[in-house]
Amino acid sequence: MSWLPQGTSLGRLRLEETFEYYDGPRLFSCKSTTGQLYVAAWAEEGTDHDLWLYLPISQERFDVTRSGGITVRDAFVNPEDAVFLVKIPFDGQSRDTIEQVLDGESIADDWLPDPSYRIELQTNTAPPALSPGELAARAQRELRPMLRVEIDPVDSRRTAAPTRAVGNLLVLTQNLLDNVGYSLRTNGQETSQRGRVPTDIQEAMSSEVISLTAASFVIDIASTGFVNLFGSPFEETSTEIVKVFALDDEGEKFKEQVGKFNSRAAKSFRKLVKHLASIGGPATLVSANETAQYIEARLPADKIQRMLAVLNYLAPDRVEPSIEGRMRLFKGDVDSHTFGADDPRTNQTYSGYVDEQAIPGFLRSPLGGDYEMVIAVTSVTDELTNDTQFNYRLMQITPSNP
Repeated sequence: MSWLPQGTSLGRLRLEETFEYYDGPRLFSCKSTTGQLYVAAWAEEGTDHDLWLYLPISQERFDVTRSGGITVRDAFVNPEDAVFLVKIPFDGQSRDTIEQVLDGESIADDWLPDPSYRIELQTNTAPPALSPGELAARAQRELRPMLRVEIDPVDSRRTAAPTRAVGNLLVLTQNLLDNVGYSLRTNGQETSQRGRVPTDIQEAMSSEVISLTAASFVIDIASTGFVNLFGSPFEETSTEIVKVFALDDEGEKFKEQVGKFNSRAAKSFRKLVKHLASIGGPATLVSANETAQYIEARLPADKIQRMLAVLNYLAPDRVEPSIEGRMRLFKGDVDSHTFGADDPRTNQTYSGYVDEQAIPGFLRSPLGGDYEMVIAVTSVTDELTNDTQFNYRLMQITPSNP
């Protein structure tokens, strides 16, 4: 049985990708030798032939269809040009023919896929991103450092991200550069939590977007200043940022490094990580310099969540009184380092992450037992809603049989 017509005005076709298969491809893409792309759908089985719908489609429309942006039915009933009804006889001897040239409204409903059917495959809808090495080579050619932020929104099948999310990401990234650069300039000394970063710091950290490309969704920014004999503060700052993200998020080195920054810079780390967590999915940061070197930090989604929990503790808006006393451990996950505790004195429950220093006692404390615990409490306030979120971190647990 054949599903690619021979000797028609569609041209010589080759199968590209099969989306549905039952005794042969039933929904697939194909391309002619001249480069015309088609989506083909089996329409009907006759006594001695099959009928097929062949939809000429642009790469852009195909990418949106393949990624599930529109249903397959919508692609056929809203063609960019026309739809060909193709008859392919079973005997292999009779001639394949184009029976009709249809507009979308002329296609029989029975020939079309279910109205809700979508292909929903991951599809790059933007030019491919440079590799980290190629980005570093570009930084060398342009004689200026560059910083990449790559996100992979959990629900996206296309190289796309919500405009508001990307806008906030760019603002938070620039704020992080400004505040970390300011902290490095003052050797971590505390500065005012309010007000503008000094103008000379802003100028040194100034950046511009140079590409939005695919892999997942990649934003490359570059310093607006170029490297001179005195080096580049932007390069020093962006490299320091990526080094921090590359550290073990629960390790003492991470806490120590964040502790070297002033509170303003540490909070900028927290705000960026919180935004990455809200987008969902993994992220990657790359810092590239004019010597063609780069450093990369890969952040799986679970690491982003753990990092946020640590930063909520290290760089909160407010440190609340700790909770101490005998409580019941009702939840504990060794892999994710999360806990849940009931306080019988107040009938309150507390859930959060287990600090590294409490891990040894946590591992020796079976669920359901009552233990002496110390829980650190911090709070952060949403700048838009003014809502306060309390965060709990188990700092100490004394097992029954130490």
